[in-house]
Amino acid sequence: MATAANEVLPLSALHYDASQVGRIGDCLAPPYDVITPAMQEAYHAQHPYNVVRLTLGRQHAGDTGIDNRYTRAAATLDDWLAGGVLRAAARPAFWVYEQSFALPEAGPRQVTGLIGRVRLHDYGSGAILPHEQVMGGVVEDRLRLTRACNVQMEYIWSIYRERTGEVDRLLEQAKSAPAMIDHVERALEEGAHGADAEAVRHRLWRLADRAGMASISRALGRGPIYIADGHHRYQTMLHYRNEMRRRHPDAGPDAPWEFILMFLVNSEHQQVTILPIHRLLYGSAIDDAGVLERGLAEHFAVRRYRPGDAGRSAAERHWLRDLAAVGPDERKLGLYLRGSGTFLAATLREGAAASSAGAEHASPRWLRLDVNVLNDLVLRRIFGVTEAELDGGTRVSYTHAAGEALAAVDGGRADVALVMNATALDDVLAVADGGERLPRKSTFFYPKPVSGLLLYPMAERGDNTGEGAEGGAPRGWAGRAAAPFADTFPDRYEPNELTRLVAARRAAGQPVVDLTESNPATLGLSPDPLRLAPRLSAGARGYQPEPCGAAAAREAVAACYRERGLAVAARQVVLAASTSEAYGWLFKLLCGAGDRVLVPVPGYPLCADLAHLERVVARPYRLSAGASGWHPDRADVAAGLRAGARAVIAISPHNPTGAYLTAEDARWLSAACADHGAALIVDEVFADYPWDGHAGTPAPVGRGPALTFLLGGLSKALALPQLKCGWIVVAGPPPLAGAAAAHLEFLGDAYLSVNGMVQAALPELLARRAEVQRPILARVRGNIQALREAALPGARGPRGSGGGWWWLQPLRGIDSDDAEFAAALLRERGTLVHPGYLFDAGQPSVALSLIVPPPVLTEGVAHLAAAMEEHTLLNRAY
Repeated sequence: MATAANEVLPLSALHYDASQVGRIGDCLAPPYDVITPAMQEAYHAQHPYNVVRLTLGRQHAGDTGIDNRYTRAAATLDDWLAGGVLRAAARPAFWVYEQSFALPEAGPRQVTGLIGRVRLHDYGSGAILPHEQVMGGVVEDRLRLTRACNVQMEYIWSIYRERTGEVDRLLEQAKSAPAMIDHVERALEEGAHGADAEAVRHRLWRLADRAGMASISRALGRGPIYIADGHHRYQTMLHYRNEMRRRHPDAGPDAPWEFILMFLVNSEHQQVTILPIHRLLYGSAIDDAGVLERGLAEHFAVRRYRPGDAGRSAAERHWLRDLAAVGPDERKLGLYLRGSGTFLAATLREGAAASSAGAEHASPRWLRLDVNVLNDLVLRRIFGVTEAELDGGTRVSYTHAAGEALAAVDGGRADVALVMNATALDDVLAVADGGERLPRKSTFFYPKPVSGLLLYPMAERGDNTGEGAEGGAPRGWAGRAAAPFADTFPDRYEPNELTRLVAARRAAGQPVVDLTESNPATLGLSPDPLRLAPRLSAGARGYQPEPCGAAAAREAVAACYRERGLAVAARQVVLAASTSEAYGWLFKLLCGAGDRVLVPVPGYPLCADLAHLERVVARPYRLSAGASGWHPDRADVAAGLRAGARAVIAISPHNPTGAYLTAEDARWLSAACADHGAALIVDEVFADYPWDGHAGTPAPVGRGPALTFLLGGLSKALALPQLKCGWIVVAGPPPLAGAAAAHLEFLGDAYLSVNGMVQAALPELLARRAEVQRPILARVRGNIQALREAALPGARGPRGSGGGWWWLQPLRGIDSDDAEFAAALLRERGTLVHPGYLFDAGQPSVALSLIVPPPVLTEGVAHLAAAMEEHTLLNRAY
């Protein structure tokens, strides 16, 4: 069977706000399909915001078409969103979910997986493989709830195979942070979960590192995904997706209903557990154990277990123990007939198998599965149960606890208990691989993922996209607009939460301690360009178009590099209107539409935006923090180059970590790029601002074997954002470098973007850059010292030598959503910082500008320290 590629993506989920609900664990509940009526009432009573009010609300005698459990769930959801009980995560993420539990006879176990959104595929594609049949009534129930709420409330449990353990390692790294949710679940009624009511610990973390998320998406896209638990919910979403496609034909392939919420677990490395599902039979005409034995004898060897001197309990234990002791390819079933007092163990005879269970072309493995043997050779042939009765549940019911099945027979509530062994995971996956399906209720994957950890919204509330709705796509989804614009642009532009909070505070006359201001002109750090360079005005008197820039201006740039020890000639310099434009030119030079460049994470998001505008894919590679500082993850870079990346971008010093590229890393990057025919782009706009004197001197890049481009500009070198000018220095093997310079000259001739005034003044400006940089360096170093002395909780300061205008402050011991922390800091203390997720920092952090005035830094850092201490204490208490 051909297998389509899977898309496993992060999502911005809805989750409970602990400040509104208190203990989030009290708001969680098992999936709807294992909740009994008694459990339903218990979870309703446990907490006013328990998720059962959404997933399985009460039914009332007077329910109508407009007032029922589904419409009440939608109204409750609206109330919770409006009241802040549920809030949307600030950014897309994968969610790492761990279950710790113990089983009788097996001992402690642990399963770690991830929750994300997965593109829906019809079953014939081979991308998503089911293993079990579904019952129609259940699908209709879930479909009505989804139509009413436009939210996926429960994740289906799925299995993938990934032998290298790459994804598992990333999940374990995410678990080094404090868990967002840490809840010990205890069953509300005995036997409810089929494992003697053992406690299960559920923990949740956020994984928002862009490189890590990209690695996960790549790894999980390579093979099929097997549905373990949740076939009815998957079928529901296929129906819902098809309905929404008909209603919104222009919504496109990335509409939210094209995806399903999944909990994904690696079958290769995790302790996936399947428990048996036992059957209870009603309306049996057989009331004699001897008659039953004779019926079984054609296909089974039957053994009786009668209560002897040791009593019934001993016989039951002996029977259950022997049922569980199965050899390779051995199939055993247990039967207990009402009133007989006798336990029967039926072992399938060699060569026997189910033969007419509606699967004439079934594989031998499928025919010998316990559940098929039971359905065909026992329920159908001996007890006369029809397929319609199985589907409707009129004569057969199910339980996960053998003790409960026996008690039902002893209590007269059932005629026969049929006790089974669990279906092996290998059998489940093999059946799915073969395109076959097990009968309904064949597997009970344990423990069940609790509902309420996350919800997946498919529209803004109140969008009226439910049953019977008409019109265009929901307001909550940004589909392709019917307008003549390229698809490189967003469909709408909205301010983020911090922007809205700042505007609201300023409109109310409330002060903002802004630790994000990095515009030197706004901060009074920009020099008067006319004072520095009188030739600015002279440059306005004439026009001499030079594709690569005026000769004197290019020579001035080259002289700056020679002062650093790099033998750069003027012919190697190409001027652009800004460093951003220089990036655009290089993407045009090196890449075609859809080609990849490697960008560092953490990192400034502008690189990815500029690449996207040129229809180039920015693939992240990790910077790893070690004892000697931040370094490119060489395995990550190598993997990207093997995948065909056209260039690697390095930023030195790096924004926002401040790390300089070491000489060793520069040599390795150049060699790796050369080996794969890729270019090396080194952004050095902050090169002149080392924190510790000469310790941060930029590495001598450009001397290696790769075609290399060095980028710089006036905005940082002379603190002149109002007088923009950028440049590219072309270095590397002469034939390549010469061809690159010729192509860049063609681009320069097409754009002629650098105005004559700045070109005329550039030699004077660059000659006086030291006097401009001196006061800025003094401020940066003074603020660095203040930060190092501030004793922020969990802070160790940057590793190695650093430079630039930014400080990345870790938030150790704090809930992993740094966006929520930054919003709280602004709301409660009036202090603005950049959350680390804007830079794909991976771990919780905030970024601060190092060129704000020292009094502003002192006040803001005091607020930051107090907030960090408060949140750390809250997390410990929680």
